[in-house]
Amino acid sequence: MVERVSVDIAKMHVVRAPVILYALGLGSCVSVAMYDSVLHIGGMLHVLLPSSGGYDLRDHTSTKFADSGIRTMYDAMLAAGAQRDRIRAKIAGGAAMFAPTPGEVTMGQRNVTQCKKALSELGIAILAEDTGGNAGRSVIFYTDTGMMKVKTIAHGEIMI
Repeated sequence: MVERVSVDIAKMHVVRAPVILYALGLGSCVSVAMYDSVLHIGGMLHVLLPSSGGYDLRDHTSTKFADSGIRTMYDAMLAAGAQRDRIRAKIAGGAAMFAPTPGEVTMGQRNVTQCKKALSELGIAILAEDTGGNAGRSVIFYTDTGMMKVKTIAHGEIMI
């Protein structure tokens, strides 16, 4: 039986295959999965907020935020043996769970934007994404293949 690890809100896990990582009930939150396809080292982060700016990280875990959480997971991937030039990412989530007012940038949009920015700053390519919209998602990340299953009630399942 393959081990399955839940990645709860504001948490992160880095593992070696064949562990399956999953996050349930992503609304405006974003799941960021990173993967070294040669060593089959994978990680998942469950981002709650876009930026740690204005927060005292002594009172908040770094993995609560896109900017500091992605850096923390990247460092954990390297510590586990992943090679910097082989790490790639997939992201899902960032929905608008409530109807935005015209011109409003939703929390989901802000989370997605900050995740993309943090990954870009680290030189990590995003291979696939399923973000935005107004439907919540659950994701399953298979560390043996690097594939991510994204499930929504409204749209069924897709593999990215």
